[in-house]
Amino acid sequence: MDMIEVSTIDYLPGYRITKSLGIVFSSKIMNQAIASDNTNIEEMLDTARQEAMAETVAQASRRHASAIINVRFTTTNLGNNMIECQVSGMAVKAEKIDE
Repeated sequence: MDMIEVSTIDYLPGYRITKSLGIVFSSKIMNQAIASDNTNIEEMLDTARQEAMAETVAQASRRHASAIINVRFTTTNLGNNMIECQVSGMAVKAEKIDE
């Protein structure tokens, strides 16, 4: 695997998990009040999720992971027009299964 595979399930079809490298996560907080006519809330949430996912993948890469399994996306209203987007998962080493 050259790229880090990402899965929302707890395994990777066609791969064997050989080592768990720990939980990786990131969160991004955004202020709904800064949304303008040009940027709607859905776009801001999508950007926040993408940024949190990119940081989570970067953490896994620093641990020399080949995959992140059991990925979860959470969005929380923090009040005062603030929203948190969080991504978490388990960084693992995985080997392709010979078929």
